[in-house]
Amino acid sequence: MNHANRVSPNNIEDIRMGGVKIKKYLMLPINKFTFENMSKRNYPHPPVGLMNLGNTCYLNSLLQALYSTVSFIVNLFLFKINETNNKVRTVPNYEIYKSQMHQENTNSELDYFLEEIKSFFKNMLTTDKSYISADRVLNMLPVELNNRNQQDVTEVFRYIFDKLGGSEKEFLRLIFSGVVIQKVQCQKCLFISKKKEIIHDLSFPVPISTNEKLSIQRFFDTFIQKEKIYGNNKYKCSRCNKKRNALKWNEIISPPCHLILILNR
Repeated sequence: MNHANRVSPNNIEDIRMGGVKIKKYLMLPINKFTFENMSKRNYPHPPVGLMNLGNTCYLNSLLQALYSTVSFIVNLFLFKINETNNKVRTVPNYEIYKSQMHQENTNSELDYFLEEIKSFFKNMLTTDKSYISADRVLNMLPVELNNRNQQDVTEVFRYIFDKLGGSEKEFLRLIFSGVVIQKVQCQKCLFISKKKEIIHDLSFPVPISTNEKLSIQRFFDTFIQKEKIYGNNKYKCSRCNKKRNALKWNEIISPPCHLILILNR
């Protein structure tokens, strides 16, 4: 790859390629020609079906969603789990040596997982067939998620996300991670406590029966609305050092580039 055609994270917001402004989530070095083609939708990204291997629609729907997330696919092939494998190690004692060997074995397992994921999506991108099998991805899941019975797609996504390094990896953090702050305000002294949380998805309960018109916007409105805390659930104010009536609410201060919504029925 020509370094002259690579994008630096330091000037990502100012660069335009082929008249197209670089998206903030494409923070890793990318090839200029590839980016221009993807921006014009000329990048080979054909629709490909996935075989149902029993009740595996939960896995197929997740893989199809990831396949359709262009920023995930283009950066996946540049991503490495462990960037420090080639560094010289010093081993001061046996306990540290064992710890390092355990870490290397863990990294090898994660590297294998990553390469299998890459291989699967490469197959989707290059196959001449109208559908392929996701059996190798399915077989990498733990037994409770790959028994070919219906599963919670959220658990599968979180498992794959964690296996790829989670929000500690810039690649995943910039695409799927956001920040929510939970605030609680004491109704006596008006002090507001804040708790920051990194999110990868938002879960909304769906009423079993309701006469109200439901919408995604309504779920978000409910998520950020203020809730009264009183009675047996009073909030202990850190400033008053007493239990007080309070208001609690959420603020989304940094939404993910790609937000995963979970509708719980």
